Amino acid sequence: MSEQRTILDVIADFKSGDLLAELTEEFRTLVMAVENVQKGGKLTLTIAISPPNLKTGAMAVDLHFKSNQPQFERDKQLFFPGEDGLLQLNHPRQTDITDFTNVTKIKEEQA
Repeated sequence: MSEQRTILDVIADFKSGDLLAELTEEFRTLVMAVENVQKGGKLTLTIAISPPNLKTGAMAVDLHFKSNQPQFERDKQLFFPGEDGLLQLNHPRQTDITDFTNVTKIKEEQA
């Protein structure tokens, strides 16, 4: 009686082990990202199998994976809508203050 092969054997055989090496590295990267960001992530392995070829009896197998790593949230920035429909940092109806007076300097000169 022959030993039964597992799905891990198929993954290890795929592309002479290159896929398993890539999958392992992506898994390692995902674990480190989850630990660093403190949010969950996902690694999805998809296996597609085509029906056997009528002449050879061989099945075409396609294995690929996708990783969704957690991301840090970025700080939000406030913008104001302008009349032209574009966003700007300054409120469009607020005038700029350009002439500042140094009160401390005036008090020192008066003393």
